[in-house]
Amino acid sequence: MTATASLRQMDEAPGRDKLRPCKVLIGTDFWGAGNLGDDFMLAGFALWVRAHAPHWIVSILCAHGMEAMRHRFPQFSWVAADETSRLAAHAQADLWLGLGGSVFQSDGGPWILDRVAADLAFSRSRGIPSFLVGVGLNDDEALETSQAREIHRLAGAIWTRDARCRRAMLEAGFEAAKVHPGADLAHLAFWGRPALTGVRRLSGVAACLIAAPWQVDCEALVQALRTVDERPTWLCQEVRSLPGSEINLYDSMPPLLREQLTLCCPDYLHASLADLEVELRRFRVVLTSRYHMTLASAWAGAQLAVFDRNRKLTGIREELGIAECTSLSSREQIMQSLQSARSVERHRLDACAQRALAMLEHLKALATTATETAQ
Repeated sequence: MTATASLRQMDEAPGRDKLRPCKVLIGTDFWGAGNLGDDFMLAGFALWVRAHAPHWIVSILCAHGMEAMRHRFPQFSWVAADETSRLAAHAQADLWLGLGGSVFQSDGGPWILDRVAADLAFSRSRGIPSFLVGVGLNDDEALETSQAREIHRLAGAIWTRDARCRRAMLEAGFEAAKVHPGADLAHLAFWGRPALTGVRRLSGVAACLIAAPWQVDCEALVQALRTVDERPTWLCQEVRSLPGSEINLYDSMPPLLREQLTLCCPDYLHASLADLEVELRRFRVVLTSRYHMTLASAWAGAQLAVFDRNRKLTGIREELGIAECTSLSSREQIMQSLQSARSVERHRLDACAQRALAMLEHLKALATTATETAQ
């Protein structure tokens, strides 16, 4: 299927699917936490469900800003993530999905590995098919944990969101028959949007960075950004002030440095999806260490440089052929990365979108067989 034909299917109103209704629970509960990337992943999934799986009745666990998610995604049912509500929703589901995100991470603690392993164990005990779709890897060490081994054992299938993640899983001993190539679901949200260089001129330079404070020399960084544009934008993909997040780094800067930047922190609780997309997809040059800022900027046609703060950034940077920023503490190296920044070739992005679409079609086929067998 060509990209044009696939995209047309995503955009057209679908015919009714003849398959029986399927109650799907998205059990990963990080939605509404203030990270725009999560919304773009879910937007891509929502487009696919509408076009290709209208018989799926989707409920989503949400541990954070549920009202914001209801506002942006009213087509889904939103369920509080307390243990009682979680278990009740899980017990009523025909299918459990872990959707997107860096499930395999130990650098921030074992909480997500623990949670996913427990949910998969509950699914197994109730005979509920369960899959991980478009998931990523923060650090290779996570694959050596007992929780990761248990997730691999219990999941019906795992689709990774980049080639490096799948390769690392196979090298760690995960079964090739169970771990499949995929792509981040946000590709489907941006697919079909024209590169903005030919429609609405991109302008300015933006830094969208999360990093350990010791990795950043803020004065060197601002000076380097100002060689591209006198008034750089400091852009927040994550609106919360977490350690090392964009707003946290901004607040740590001396006032004289902050005065040289334009802070852009989206109104996450009230903004529409279109508003959030505009916030990210409007810059000519982007320096980032955010996964979904990388995707949004690449699809917009921006000139990109990426700082690999963990393995998921390495994976997407290599996959899309993006210039690397090797240091955020050296003015010269930052300037060099900005000078090396180039737009991503469209065929690389189209390949990711096609792979995301194939991933979801594969999921649908396996899920249909599994749920019919379970019933």
